[in-house]
Amino acid sequence: MNSFFKKFSIIDFLNFSCLAVVVVFYGLAFKRTPYKIAAPLAYLGLFLFMTLMIYLRSKNKFDRQQELLNFVYPAFFVFGIFETFFMTLSYFNSNRYDDLMVRIDRMLLGVDPTIWFQSWISPLATDFFYVLYFFYFPMPFFIVIWLYRKKMLRELGEAFFVFIFTYFGAYIAYFFVPVQGPRFFMENLHTVPLDGVFFTEPIRTLIDFFEPNKLDAFPSLHTTIVLMTLFLCFKHNKKMFRAFLPVSVGILISLIYCRYHYFIDMAAGAVWATFAYFVSTRLYSRFNPRCFPHFGGNKNGEQK
Repeated sequence: MNSFFKKFSIIDFLNFSCLAVVVVFYGLAFKRTPYKIAAPLAYLGLFLFMTLMIYLRSKNKFDRQQELLNFVYPAFFVFGIFETFFMTLSYFNSNRYDDLMVRIDRMLLGVDPTIWFQSWISPLATDFFYVLYFFYFPMPFFIVIWLYRKKMLRELGEAFFVFIFTYFGAYIAYFFVPVQGPRFFMENLHTVPLDGVFFTEPIRTLIDFFEPNKLDAFPSLHTTIVLMTLFLCFKHNKKMFRAFLPVSVGILISLIYCRYHYFIDMAAGAVWATFAYFVSTRLYSRFNPRCFPHFGGNKNGEQK
């Protein structure tokens, strides 16, 4: 077993830790969840997938195929963990905190932001903001692909670690602060429909399909990951940072316009992004040299 763990990269340790925490949450919700077979099978599948990826990478054959696996594996694992939450989260915590979020927004702003935005709604604007909302999903890959093409292996590993640390921290928060978001909780107060022309309905349908858990509004991961991408771009690629800055502003507006988040969700997401970046970069610097290199190279992630 010790020899197996010696083949763990710092990203593997992060994945294993998150899976362990989610399994503990599932154990606490076991009596209430109806998914007494499906959930354990999903967790076992994720564990076996992680084990296979560790084994393949530990063979030190960092060819094109292995490089692709090194990219796909963390992204798939993050997505896979998220897709299991509908089997656990609502049975782990039956509380809902939307009413609290609404009251905080009204205290801070004096209005309900999603209702205030109704005077600005139009079909073309709705299409525009839904496209921006969707752009959040591929946005982090721009900087990691650029780092890979530049062969900046240590920086590439750090970027993956920072993103995964950020995702997992927000995932854990969902279990303790379940929030639906204004599109559900305030549905009766929204009098203007969000109808688009070309893109709104396909994007909304796609998001709903891949988001079976509807209690993932607090903190806003859109806000967190957009800011984290900007932090990494500013650190490594100022040109990309300048290009993404106006796009990021549009994405943040889309979170309110498209009724996915309260303002306090976004504020919490910004706080988490800042804290996560500070902590994760220091954890990576301290522990990565002790772990198996995820993207090849030596222990420091430098090319051999």
